Amino acid sequence: MLTSSFDVVDLLTRDHRLLERLLEELDQERQPIQASLLFVRIVRELAAHETAEQGIAFPALGAALPANNSGERERLAEHREINQLLAEMQRMMPEEPGFEARATTLRLELQDHFHSEEMSVFPRLRACVDRRQLVDLAEKVMTARAGDPAVSTASSPRGGHS
Repeated sequence: MLTSSFDVVDLLTRDHRLLERLLEELDQERQPIQASLLFVRIVRELAAHETAEQGIAFPALGAALPANNSGERERLAEHREINQLLAEMQRMMPEEPGFEARATTLRLELQDHFHSEEMSVFPRLRACVDRRQLVDLAEKVMTARAGDPAVSTASSPRGGHS
């Protein structure tokens, strides 16, 4: 179980740090096999992260905000762009021309995306959603991840990565 001081914003922020580290490693990796393994892990971690955001955390924020919140549409557009880039990369081998450039683009786009979430979305989440509910949301995310063996628990407070 999580401690009561650990909430869903903490969990999502840890995901960001893990993904930044993995993306940096991918950007630096020159061995195709290692790059492939890193990319597969990044895709898996991003899927788990996006599921946590879109399926658990952001609906709670959406319920607390006015219906005319345009930030939600912008965030979904960012997710679509990132997912399109990932799909392009999945059709490529790391040694193919263009893969490295796309990996760099992915890293930069995700850094901007993470920064935007951490500066605007996460503070609103903490301001609009009750603290106990934020802790409960973290529990739901961890339970969902524990039930899916394909999803890493590296972002878990017990998982050792930050």
